[in-house]
Amino acid sequence: MPVASPEILKSVQSKIQSGDFAAAGIDLKSILKDEPEHQDALYMAAVCARYQQRFEEAKTHLTALKQVAPDFGRAFQEEGHLRLAMGDTAGAINAFQHAARFNPALIASWTKLSELLAAAGNQADAQQAGYQASRLQALPRELLAVINHIHENRVLRAEEICRAFLKKQPHHVEGMRLLADIGSRLSVLTDADFLLETAIELEPENLQ
Repeated sequence: MPVASPEILKSVQSKIQSGDFAAAGIDLKSILKDEPEHQDALYMAAVCARYQQRFEEAKTHLTALKQVAPDFGRAFQEEGHLRLAMGDTAGAINAFQHAARFNPALIASWTKLSELLAAAGNQADAQQAGYQASRLQALPRELLAVINHIHENRVLRAEEICRAFLKKQPHHVEGMRLLADIGSRLSVLTDADFLLETAIELEPENLQ
């Protein structure tokens, strides 16, 4: 069995969710010994180190993770949480902004941005971040997953989920918009154009 099998990764994730960061960290160290550029392992190792207040170790994992996956939104979201834990509010805002840009599905990043920007006196940007968080929270979970898959470079999986959702709700405008986005990424431009025209007819005031 490979060191980083899905079963082992799922076990590690379960330990993290239950708060057993020490045990999860031991498993992750074993994975990273054999696969030092394993994206998921680096991410979870950073999370474990932060919760154990081993901040320098967490920073090291995040630096490695961003070298492996420079546009991985969750890496920047975790950096935001880490910088907050270290008392670096300005650095946290910058990290959460990068996270939200690389992966707009990260509700935690938008929520933290809204809170931190409001506290810094930037009410306009705080309000916009709060709007994005609320918009995402109101989406069906399938479409939130679609956005996440798109921005983590799993476009075919995103298409599969989006098409299944639209079979159940064929006139859902955000679902149509996302499928059009997927179509443009896959160079299926005629379908994307048709979907957007239909979506605009249904909701002409929808800025998205």
